[in-house]
Amino acid sequence: HGEPFYAVIVESIDRLSRMTADATRIERDLEQRDIGLFAADEPMSTDATSVLTRRIKQGVAEWYVRDLIERSRRGMEESVRQGWHTGGRAPYGYLLEEHRHPNPAKAREGKRKHRLTLDPVRAPVALMIFEDYCVRRLGLGEIINKLNSDLARYPPPAANPTDEMALEKTWNRSQLWAMLRNPKYTGYNVWGRHDKRPGRPRIRPREQWVWSATPTHPAIVPKELFDQVDVRAQDNIDAAK
Repeated sequence: HGEPFYAVIVESIDRLSRMTADATRIERDLEQRDIGLFAADEPMSTDATSVLTRRIKQGVAEWYVRDLIERSRRGMEESVRQGWHTGGRAPYGYLLEEHRHPNPAKAREGKRKHRLTLDPVRAPVALMIFEDYCVRRLGLGEIINKLNSDLARYPPPAANPTDEMALEKTWNRSQLWAMLRNPKYTGYNVWGRHDKRPGRPRIRPREQWVWSATPTHPAIVPKELFDQVDVRAQDNIDAAK
């Protein structure tokens, strides 16, 4: 709603966006409004050669981003297979055990890696939750009431990921459901469950998860018990129909 403008100037075309589709969409939107898009490192013209040069630069920029993502993913997958914790707070029932970084250069920088080890207080609570849901067939509401009836015996997860002593006041449904869906309780290291792209299902299909070939940390829940969670959930859906 301010003064009209007639051109947009960026330092380099890849500063507009490193993804070609996004950059060309913006360029097209500006063009339809008779607004020129110029880069400081390109000729101030819109002839065929300039357009070709711009498209090549955009393609190279997108290749760089995608190559970086692929290399990062390969590194993360290898870290998972080696049993290292991939970041974030430890699942309820586990603690983070610090190790010297296996890469000597990163070790010299003081960087550390972590593995999961059992929390002697919370691990039995996690197992009890799985057994209550799958074996004793209690509903989530019933389990929540049981846990909240004795918070000293069943301490809730930490409210602050950086402070294990900062506890939530009570248990809730989202905490339980996240635990029941977490395959790390089986002792296998798993990565890639969550899809954070807009418009996508929050949890990827199980066949897209990256699993370690063998268990990498102490199991709290037998894999057979973990697999029963989906069966029980489907039973609930069928019963509601």
